Amino acid sequence: MADPSKGNSPFYPGQPVPVEMLGHLAQVHQRLKDLAVKGVFLVLDEKDALAAVMAAAEEIGRKHVGLQVYNALKSEDYRSTLAKIGKMGPGATGFTKGKLATGLTESEKRKLANFLQRMKKLGVVRPGEGRGEYVFNVRMVQLYIWLRSFREARPTT
Repeated sequence: MADPSKGNSPFYPGQPVPVEMLGHLAQVHQRLKDLAVKGVFLVLDEKDALAAVMAAAEEIGRKHVGLQVYNALKSEDYRSTLAKIGKMGPGATGFTKGKLATGLTESEKRKLANFLQRMKKLGVVRPGEGRGEYVFNVRMVQLYIWLRSFREARPTT
């Protein structure tokens, strides 16, 4: 990512990096962008932009995902597997069981079939067209899973 102090985003030439982040956010999800802009009146730097995005994700997550998904998944292995799905990135519309399994611990692999059944029951994913393929039912759920896993992976300062 470009240096915000230089004011030159690689995707929005001449714009500082925080503007780039909000611009990309607008392409990903309109409601999330609205909440992020509402949360920060003047974006001063990358840290402020990221804080605004995370605050918006928290609001969406609490209302739409938290109770449904995270509260239903009590197992540490299930939550870890969900975090690994989130790390696939904000553009991922789905995943394959095989690709997911490659990044799991042995304990998580043993529970993967039950995890996927639980995710289907919760309405988070549905079977895709290919063998072992799963697709997110609601993009907002996938986006929150990614943002939450991103936030949890970032070291606190």
